[in-house]
Amino acid sequence: MAYDYFADRVRNPILEHRRRARNIEIWRYRLRDRQDPLDITVEAFVELYRMPQDVFLLLLNCLQPYARRCVSHRASPFYLRLWTALYYFATGSYQEHTGSNTHHLLSQAAVSNAIEEVTNALNHPMILTSPPRESCFY
Repeated sequence: MAYDYFADRVRNPILEHRRRARNIEIWRYRLRDRQDPLDITVEAFVELYRMPQDVFLLLLNCLQPYARRCVSHRASPFYLRLWTALYYFATGSYQEHTGSNTHHLLSQAAVSNAIEEVTNALNHPMILTSPPRESCFY
């Protein structure tokens, strides 16, 4: 007896395709959000981002108030966008971010948006003109 794949499902190939595509999309978002480059060694982190992990965390705390607030469940978290922008600043090429890169699972458009957002946060008048705040460092 042959296995009936559609035994408990609607026999509509369009709906089946949509269901599978949605499952893949959910899997990709979960995989993207579970990545943690802070788990790598200090030497590897400095090679990728040109700063140690503790400086990255300080920068994250300083720039977080000036980042866009994303309400979509699909939006990448700010720390991932900051990692992506720092990787671009370190390498000079956003083409390395897409495709074969295992450090950042973002599309080319998302990489461009992350670079723009982090650059705007770094160029915010409060970051450029004010002395370092205590809240940035603790």
